[in-house]
Amino acid sequence: MNVDRRSFFKGGIVATLFAGVPASVAAFADRLQSKSKRTVSPKVARPKTGDALAQLSMASFEPFANTPFTLRAGKKQMTVILSRVNDLRLKQDEIALAREGKECFSLVFLSRSNTVLRQGMYQLGNTSLGSFPLMLVPMGNNGQGNVYEGVVNRLYS
Repeated sequence: MNVDRRSFFKGGIVATLFAGVPASVAAFADRLQSKSKRTVSPKVARPKTGDALAQLSMASFEPFANTPFTLRAGKKQMTVILSRVNDLRLKQDEIALAREGKECFSLVFLSRSNTVLRQGMYQLGNTSLGSFPLMLVPMGNNGQGNVYEGVVNRLYS
């Protein structure tokens, strides 16, 4: 096969042009996609389930810090105090995701009862928030009573 100098350079120029096209097309597509992301903010609704906790956000619990909740453990019923609502998101962009239904927080409860609960699912209730199931983990005794924590981590797609 015989390739002259002129054909070689023409082929090189055409190949160079086509090599740059995919990068520019990809950059253009990225710009279009980022513009559409800025103008359209999808609303992610909470799932319609029978789970009452799915309808409650971190903001729902914050006004009820230092208020009593009823905890049912089998046939026993006891009062616990919601001592803290902890925001577990670390970055600013994670905080923005809460508007889309993605959030992570913990509820810390204090019990003055002598009964020490094991880790497990418990039914919690409040007159304003209603009743909901939550897995509680014992965190020990802080001198004022037994401390339990429940974590809510929502990653909706």
